[in-house]
Amino acid sequence: MADPEPVPAAAIDRALEQMKQSYGGEEQFKRCMDVSPSNLEQMRRDIETDLKVDRLLTKAVGKIAKPKADALSAFYRKHKELLKQSETVHVKHIVKHVNDDSDREPARAALAAAEQELKGGASFEEMADEHSDCKGNGGDLGYFPRGQMVDAFDHVVFAMEPGDTSDIFETEFGLHIARLYERRPEQPMSLRDAKPMIEQEITRQARNQRADTYIGRLIEKAKVEDVEDPA
Repeated sequence: MADPEPVPAAAIDRALEQMKQSYGGEEQFKRCMDVSPSNLEQMRRDIETDLKVDRLLTKAVGKIAKPKADALSAFYRKHKELLKQSETVHVKHIVKHVNDDSDREPARAALAAAEQELKGGASFEEMADEHSDCKGNGGDLGYFPRGQMVDAFDHVVFAMEPGDTSDIFETEFGLHIARLYERRPEQPMSLRDAKPMIEQEITRQARNQRADTYIGRLIEKAKVEDVEDPA
């Protein structure tokens, strides 16, 4: 049966393009996400599903007004102790993607060679651009908190000290060598820094409240119709 309200292909293209740009361009996106024709189609289907859900939710709850300044200030005062900038680390890495066992040994050999050059004083950034499957920007992942990367990656880098270079380790994305450049401890957030997060949370709560009301009405309507037509 045909979809009565399909998501326009142009909307999926725009969402996919935004995803590519978040990785620094199409080539970087393909390397870092290990893109193939089959999983690209799955990405497009996933994007289409997300857009449909967003569209349905928007229709159900309507437009949510942007929170006013006094609401932001009140939320900040109430939750100030919880509004903290999480500990973050600045990491660069060299990665070799591993799809199956046949890829593992060549990938490990390539990283072992890079590891020896690093021990000999080679630039980490140059080694990343030369050896990594995710080339460009010297392997820089920027600053990130716990939970943004996969657990296996966090487990290694958050145990390191600034200046440390890891041994070769494995995650679901492949084999890595990582170097920790800086660690920023958890610290309180100012209202200015917390504002985007507070706006998002107030809006989320308002959307959820309207969605719960909408779903409750649907359930009550279904109950009434079930009582009126006991088959």
